[in-house]
Formats: sequence, structure tokens, C-alpha cells
Amino acid sequence: MYAKAYKTYKQQGVLTAGPTSHVVMLYDEAIKQLKLGGLSIEQKDYEKTNQYFQKARRIFMELINSLDFQYKISVDLFNLYEFFVNQTIAMNANKDNSDLERMVGIVSDLRQAWVQADKICRSGRPEP
Repeated sequence: MYAKAYKTYKQQGVLTAGPTSHVVMLYDEAIKQLKLGGLSIEQKDYEKTNQYFQKARRIFMELINSLDFQYKISVDLFNLYEFFVNQTIAMNANKDNSDLERMVGIVSDLRQAWVQADKICRSGRPEP
């Protein structure tokens, strides 16, 4: 019963979120999948490793597909997301998570920037 209620709650959150909130949700899920992929490497569960890193890669591809190249920053974001895709593929292929902490740190920093952008979009003005 609780699992179904939680799933409904999560679905409502996705359906009612604005565009910047959706981006934050994608970052949250990418971070989660990267961490799970790293953990599964440590546990030598390579089937799970592949599943988690494939999910993370698909999230980064979705972020690439959502870019609007009429804005200059989209080129920079494209390059970062492409780097994330390539790093995720390499970690998965080599079963090596030595760069994982650095990558999760960069993704987390970008997530924080989107959180701030979301606050600005909601309030209509930047925070001091």
C-alpha cells in the first residue's frame, strides 16, 4: 500500500514540476545511478554495474537532447554532458570507478546550479 502511494506521489511531482525542476530530477537520478554503479563495481556485480551505468548514460543523453542551442551555454553543457556519457561508458566497460567521485562531484555542482536556477524561476528574481 505504501509503495503504491509513494509511486503516485512521485508521479505527481514529475507531472506538476516545471522545466528546471525536471532537470534537477534528472540530475538526482543520474547521481543515484552513478553511485549505485560504483557500489556494484566494488561488489563485483557487473550485471548491475551495467544496468546502473546504462541508466546514467541515458539520463545524460536526455539532458543533451533537451538542450536549446539558441543559447550559448548549451554548447558548454553539451560538452559536459558528452564528457559524462564518455566517462560513464568507460567506467562501465573497464569496471573502474576511480574517477567516479570526481564525476559525481561535478554533476552535483551542476545540480546545485540548476537548483538555484529553479528558485529564480519560481520567485522571478535571483537570491542575493
